[in-house]
Amino acid sequence: MKKFAFLLIAAILTLSCSAGQKRISSQNTNYEQYKVAAGVYRGTTPCADCKGIRTEIVLDERGGYSISRTYLGKRGGRFIDQGSYSIEKESGILTLIDRSGLLEGRFIITEEQLEMLDSEGKSIEGEFAGMYILRKAPEYDLVVMDPGFDYWMNTNPIRIDHYSNEYLQSVNARYVQEWNRRYMLGDKDVNSYIEYESSKQYNKDFNFKLFMYFKYFEETTGKKLF
Repeated sequence: MKKFAFLLIAAILTLSCSAGQKRISSQNTNYEQYKVAAGVYRGTTPCADCKGIRTEIVLDERGGYSISRTYLGKRGGRFIDQGSYSIEKESGILTLIDRSGLLEGRFIITEEQLEMLDSEGKSIEGEFAGMYILRKAPEYDLVVMDPGFDYWMNTNPIRIDHYSNEYLQSVNARYVQEWNRRYMLGDKDVNSYIEYESSKQYNKDFNFKLFMYFKYFEETTGKKLF
């Protein structure tokens, strides 16, 4: 399986402790709260019988969410769910409710991270407390964790000057749409959500690397994205 970490959301990642961070303002309207909260949050939480649970939560600007949990070291250990979220105006606590109406989880949300709460809605304490924090993805960072990609890209005859940035951005928008659709369906080779705004102007180096990864993915998995 090709491991690929996309970190493309328009937000700056700060690794400061939660005590110094600001919660989402209680004065905001729901729409304003959703807009500030929207993004991709990632982390690996503790697991009793596996190496950890790689967790990714995607919050959109309309109050919807998707969550992916991958139980590391277990075959077929990836589970996806969707639903809606709300943010309490007084406490700033974010609550996830799945499509069947059941509680998925509660978090303290700041401008930079989600802190998971326990079943009673309290902060998790102890030596592993820091592992229950999901951090918001930084801006325009693309990390390919497959060691074969760099060699493939450097030896590929396709060079950056073969295309205009406008073409690359247009094609990437189509790739991203199909990639995210497969991610939501649970495709085992598509293991990360991409937050890519077609209306935002990305630089050519970034667009080219993203484009080349999609080509690499198609070639090595035999799966055409479109």
